[in-house]
Amino acid sequence: MAKDIPPGLTQAQHEERAAAARAKAMIAAGAAPREAALANGIDAAAIRRWYGRSWERVGQRIRPVDDDETLEMLLWTTEGPLTLHVSGSRERAKVYAHRRASGRLLAGDASPLAALRGARVAGHELETDPQELEILWLVGEVDFLEINSGPW
Repeated sequence: MAKDIPPGLTQAQHEERAAAARAKAMIAAGAAPREAALANGIDAAAIRRWYGRSWERVGQRIRPVDDDETLEMLLWTTEGPLTLHVSGSRERAKVYAHRRASGRLLAGDASPLAALRGARVAGHELETDPQELEILWLVGEVDFLEINSGPW
């Protein structure tokens, strides 16, 4: 068993737990629970299984309670693309918001990126300059399909 898998979990459980954490972060960033589950290759039951007590009701909606789960994620920073360990649902939600904003740039709308100017995740500033992101796309550091089809 790999050393990064918590004791007592199988590889499959570890992968499902990581997918549920990604889905939870997507929900925190505004995605519908069903959409978040499907985008991460799991069902809503898997999210409940790992994070069933991690929700609160706000009016008619539910929202995830913050967690401190750490996941390895690809970030597009002012230093270029970096794979970093991102801790906590609030930090992960920033990554997903950045991905959605980058996808909007592809549609010609840079305003969501402007709202993230100066945002930092794992100690690194997220790239919000549309021209810099376009350069990353042109040189192949960022995949158009990843932005459009990835889980965010």
